[in-house]
Amino acid sequence: MANCKVIVDNGSNVAASMIKNIPERNGAKCLELMKFRVKENAALDEMSGVTKVSNIVTNITTKPIRLSHISSLYLENVAPNFHKNDVLIHICNFAWQGEAQWACFTPYQLGIYPVAKHAFSHIDKTISSVGSWSTHKYYPILIIEDKTVGKVWYFEIEASANWSFELGTVGNDGICGFSVDCTATSENNNGFYRVLQPSESFETPSVLYGEAQSFDDAVYALLKYKRAHGKRLNELTVCFNDYMNCLWAMPSREKLLPLIDAAANVGAELFCIDDGWFIRNGNGTDFGDWIENDAIFGEGGLKSIIEYIKSKGMTPGIWLELETAFCYTSVSKIAPDAILTRCGLPIGEERQFLNFGCKAVTDYLYSRVKHLYDMGIRYIKNDYNHSTGIGCDGDGSFAAALMENNIKFFAFIDRLMADMPDLIIENCGSGAMRCDNATLQHFYLQSTSDQEDFRNNPSIIRGMQALMPTEKMGIWSYPFPATYEHRLNFNEAYDKAYYEKMSDGEQTVFNMACAFFGIMTLSGHIEKCDDYNLSLIKKAIEVYKSNREFLIDALPVFIGEQQKLYTEGYSILALKDGNTLRLGIFKNGGENSITFEIPKEFVNGKINEIYPCITGEKSVSLNGSYVSFETTKSLTAAVYEITI
Repeated sequence: MANCKVIVDNGSNVAASMIKNIPERNGAKCLELMKFRVKENAALDEMSGVTKVSNIVTNITTKPIRLSHISSLYLENVAPNFHKNDVLIHICNFAWQGEAQWACFTPYQLGIYPVAKHAFSHIDKTISSVGSWSTHKYYPILIIEDKTVGKVWYFEIEASANWSFELGTVGNDGICGFSVDCTATSENNNGFYRVLQPSESFETPSVLYGEAQSFDDAVYALLKYKRAHGKRLNELTVCFNDYMNCLWAMPSREKLLPLIDAAANVGAELFCIDDGWFIRNGNGTDFGDWIENDAIFGEGGLKSIIEYIKSKGMTPGIWLELETAFCYTSVSKIAPDAILTRCGLPIGEERQFLNFGCKAVTDYLYSRVKHLYDMGIRYIKNDYNHSTGIGCDGDGSFAAALMENNIKFFAFIDRLMADMPDLIIENCGSGAMRCDNATLQHFYLQSTSDQEDFRNNPSIIRGMQALMPTEKMGIWSYPFPATYEHRLNFNEAYDKAYYEKMSDGEQTVFNMACAFFGIMTLSGHIEKCDDYNLSLIKKAIEVYKSNREFLIDALPVFIGEQQKLYTEGYSILALKDGNTLRLGIFKNGGENSITFEIPKEFVNGKINEIYPCITGEKSVSLNGSYVSFETTKSLTAAVYEITI
């Protein structure tokens, strides 16, 4: 029977043990428990060892009942004796431009400790997210590690909006363990409720969970599961996108043609025109209508730019934000129910959210995507730069209605790629503000961040490696950047001082080295590069392409601590597959040398530098299971491979 906690209209709180062993009074089951039936829908993936579970609750009465809490998974006695053992709770903090920053705490540091010898407790810690930005505060993952007994419990909620973990304590027979309630459907935490009519059923979002021997093994199990159950690319493409530290959503023919030429010259295989390509006049045709602004693209309009990209041997791509529209667009008025509302009022001010339960909306958006596809677009970067908050009007609560709208949106995305099978769609949730697996399993790749300072990228990549397969991680690499401050006149940034600062090539190398650990997403004003920096970009892409199949099945190796953002020191990135270990060593200030340990299976390997392979002020050596790196440079990076 289900591991589940359920709360229905009479306030009955029925925990897992109660559902498994329904108590009896005078020989009859309690009437309050007869209002519903719960069925567990669980499947073990034998390859990864991960169990995917959800719960289905059915109203078995002749009257409506109000469902206000149902767990996707509820477990007791997790990490028994946690108050005596060496136990760590791992969570993953998120913020815009500060994604995937892992932290670990003892139970006491989180305010969790035994308070009674009963099989229940009122003490709890809630880790949650509210709104359609599902990962804007935390990623929905929880890893509990008992180092004393060498055991790890891991949980990941597959929810594209509201979700929560409730950690409590349960004491019984002198043993005190955690209770873990994983839910996306809780009125107390996110306002969810749902009225079930007689015989009606509701299924919760799913949870991935299991047990492992270490943090790394837990991560590996989840990554293997995600690879087996979601869209994935069979070959990674080198993409150029004109947004980050480049055109900043202000494209034109004059700006694009030199960038397209430069991207093709260095070896990019896909060129994506980002925001700013459509008509934006605030008078009926704007963000949401997706009508191309041919006037900014010169003779032949957008179509001519697409053809030019193709003529350079690259695949054309374009930016969209399919779920939102400005209030004065045509699509926002296409039907009375075109826009999501809350309490009858549109959610958002100028920028609002489209209702994917409205056929007029989905028909219109489908026609615009098909129009772009017929023009030659084969790649869409789909963005999502705002959150609905708790949810929208619809059946049941705001949270329940938002859940339904998300399901319909993902069905729309699936339909696009089914009808246009060579179309690749990227998920970009304002960087990674919505990168949960419920979302990502419908997309081929995910932006890892909107981080604008290249020195912070290794830390973000390191954190993301534990959350999504390498071949889905889109990593910005933006040598020769024009920062946001120079977006109105980027040419003024490229003065003599700029070229002197870039002359040693280290900033370019640092940027390019990051992209060796995911999908290379090139940007920056590379058309402004001097010959030396241009050669460094070309070399990186050439080496990347020569062995990109390595990334398809590679797993992360976590060496040392994750570097904190905006701090000096070293960051180590590592991936392994088969007989190869790829190492990225990134130095941003700090000491002149570092020594770190690698996995024991590579002790007898040979270490080779694969990028940038420049003789100079750095050295590396492998002695047994330790790698030593030394340099006098303040900023530098290099990529190595150890093979056995």
